[in-house]
Amino acid sequence: MHLKAIFQDLSYSAQNNTLLRDWVKAAGITKYVTFHGFRHTYATLQLSHGTDIYTVSKLLGHRELKTT
Repeated sequence: MHLKAIFQDLSYSAQNNTLLRDWVKAAGITKYVTFHGFRHTYATLQLSHGTDIYTVSKLLGHRELKTT
């Protein structure tokens, strides 16, 4: 299986946190968000919809399953 990132080359940075907050604000969401929070939510949603933990681990870019 070949996995493709939705946002190519998007990695954690203070600038990306600012961009994410701008997107959230533009969507009318008032909750404080961070890059890490988006990653956590993404992983949780994947697991709750039946994606196996190995696949979620790889989607998150983790080298070891125990990190996930």
